[in-house]
Amino acid sequence: MTEPKNTQALALFGGTFDPIHAGHLRVCLEAGEALHACQVSLLPCASPAHRQQPIASAEQRLAMLELALAGQSYLVADRRELDRPGPTYTIDTLQEIRAEVGPDRAVILIIGADQLAQLDRWKSWQRLLDVAHLAILTRPNCASTPMHIDGFLKPHRAKRQELALHPAGFVTAISVTALAISASDIRRRLNHSLSVRYLVPDAVIEYLHSHALYSPSKTALFSAAEKLLR
Repeated sequence: MTEPKNTQALALFGGTFDPIHAGHLRVCLEAGEALHACQVSLLPCASPAHRQQPIASAEQRLAMLELALAGQSYLVADRRELDRPGPTYTIDTLQEIRAEVGPDRAVILIIGADQLAQLDRWKSWQRLLDVAHLAILTRPNCASTPMHIDGFLKPHRAKRQELALHPAGFVTAISVTALAISASDIRRRLNHSLSVRYLVPDAVIEYLHSHALYSPSKTALFSAAEKLLR
């Protein structure tokens, strides 16, 4: 396979990261490599327009993300959505990034298949491909894509290695390692004083306990299971 000539492709992955966990990190790493991206930016959402609001504050979620990404440079935190007032809209973020990187650099937005099924609820969703590519993470048993969305995207489908050669306008699918880890399950475990060791980075675990995040108690104590694993 011929390697893309443009090695400056920038991949983006947004989410609430409430909290960041190993599933997020593995998906971003694998997707970035598959897309020949030189870097993957993780963008915590301040106020999602189409889902339940996060439990942890924006600054707490950013702090956990930065702890999780410490010690490496391929995955990076981007706080721009936290600094923008009002609901967070992806099209606004993509347009801002496009203005920063110029017209020629490949920008690739990574989204889950579940998000794809609801793409028509996004602000100006038909304009996403004007400023970026879409890389869809395939998942088993996900909701099917409505015909009008699938029909809109079909003419833009391309092989994943082609995306880095163009600035925007194409859609591809990526299969990544399926890790059955969810932020909601991590919050549930913490709420019941269960260990989340190996589900989130150790530095994030320390932060979770020191700030008593998602805990039924305001006392920052490790659970008995965590103490045994130290």
